[in-house]
Amino acid sequence: MGGRQADGTNLDDEPPPPLDANELKKRLGVPESEQFPDGYFQPSDARALVVSIETSLPTGDLKGAQTALKQIRELAEAVHRQPGHAGLRLSYAGDLVTGLAEYGAAVDDLVDVGAIGLGLVTLVMFLFFLRLRALLALGASLAVGLAWTFGITYLTIGHLNVATGFLVSIVAGNGINFGIIYVARVYEERLKGQELKAAITAASLLTRRATLSAALAASAAYASLAISDFHAFRHFALIGGVGMLVCWLAAFLFLPSALLLAERAQPFWRRGSSQAPERVAHGQYYGAPIAAAVARWPRLLTLLGVSVAALGLGSLFHYVHSDPLEYDMRRMQNDLGTSSEMYRASKLAGEIMGANLDGAMVMLADSPEQTPLLQRTLEARRDAAPDNLKPFEAVHSVFDFVPEQQAEKLPILLKLRDRLLKARRRGFVSDADFARVEPYLPPADLKPWTVADLPAAVRRPFQDTAGVVGRLLLIEPTAGQSDSDVKYLIRWAESFREVALPNGQVVRGSGRAVIFADILQTVMRDIPRTVAFSLAMTLIIVLLTCRRGAPLLLVMVR
Repeated sequence: MGGRQADGTNLDDEPPPPLDANELKKRLGVPESEQFPDGYFQPSDARALVVSIETSLPTGDLKGAQTALKQIRELAEAVHRQPGHAGLRLSYAGDLVTGLAEYGAAVDDLVDVGAIGLGLVTLVMFLFFLRLRALLALGASLAVGLAWTFGITYLTIGHLNVATGFLVSIVAGNGINFGIIYVARVYEERLKGQELKAAITAASLLTRRATLSAALAASAAYASLAISDFHAFRHFALIGGVGMLVCWLAAFLFLPSALLLAERAQPFWRRGSSQAPERVAHGQYYGAPIAAAVARWPRLLTLLGVSVAALGLGSLFHYVHSDPLEYDMRRMQNDLGTSSEMYRASKLAGEIMGANLDGAMVMLADSPEQTPLLQRTLEARRDAAPDNLKPFEAVHSVFDFVPEQQAEKLPILLKLRDRLLKARRRGFVSDADFARVEPYLPPADLKPWTVADLPAAVRRPFQDTAGVVGRLLLIEPTAGQSDSDVKYLIRWAESFREVALPNGQVVRGSGRAVIFADILQTVMRDIPRTVAFSLAMTLIIVLLTCRRGAPLLLVMVR
């Protein structure tokens, strides 16, 4: 007759097959291999070791970022100098490092572009007039105009940004035009034999209307950016629009005195000199070959101009309809040629750590209780998208580390533990195999596991500034996609910008992806209306200035 022993073993059962450590791990659900078995972010070949450092610095705190990176480097270098570490290679990557590198490159570009722009403007002025005194007078006038422009900028805005910082060279390049026209007219009058004061008076009378019209048209073109919803463009509109007007004022208020002083130091030519006046203004004759060609072949050049204009209009139509916008932001980023090591370290860290959580967006639920429902809703939205249009890879929350249905699962786990211990007592599991499996056995007093039981390092990424754990979700970008792709960035941002939960609640997301996508969409939306408004304002100014039919037609066609 059959029966059971005191330990509950059924004596009529056939002896089970022997169990080894690998079979036990498989039944217990233990992974075949762990990604980081020794507790370090390190690949199996131990070719690199990633040290992840978290900071509480808000986005845009450049001073804080510089201080933090300096402290990190000092600590790392101190370890590197210790015996046995000389052969190690230290590299730095991450948002903090990349942000500082981008900022440094932008600041360097502002200085370089400004210096090169002013240098080229100076070179063009010298080549046109071939006179140092003309160059000095124009340079002084331009300096006055720039000083007024950015003085007004300081009083109204108070700062420059990455976009408006480049306006130094842009305002200089456009604002110098009025002075060039003025000085050229003075020299033309001098070549006719007029005295300097008479030449300056004539230049002021003959050029003020045309140059003022040009200044107003340029100012209106810049000012049209003020209708944009993007604040950086509004700053651009103010600085550029004011800059054109004050540079015109500087040309007519400052240049006459500067030219009088320059002529006192070295006259344009001295009466009685053997040097003919018509030979002293070489820059006035750069257009002589063009003028001669127009006089000789007017019909041919007119026909050629009309043909080129028609070809240009056709090309413009094709270009606009072919979606000419650049969607790969990597082609518009700073060229960090000296930061290849940073990119190498960033790529290596991504390969080692797997999930792209550094680039993940954070979404805030109203309460920890709402988080699981929000996570499931987002995952359903991802799963419903076509395979080639997945908006994100995964959604992570602190509840990923807390098993569900623990009340139902805990009795099963404890029963498995008891059966394994009985199997060992009966000799079905060797001591060696049991030693390998024992660390994975649930304790006898196993209780439900809550968020509070998680290690601090696990809870920290999901803890908000109020100290609440559980309201934050990390939305990981789709593998193989880059937020530098504008089309993907917009799709990613739209996927969590506003989430309606099944219970009727609505949770709205934000973050870098949403903000940047909004900026890009705002710019793309503002381009047509800004261009149209700029063209309309320019044509109105031309209409008010050139009231006669022929001049108006010529200016508008040009």
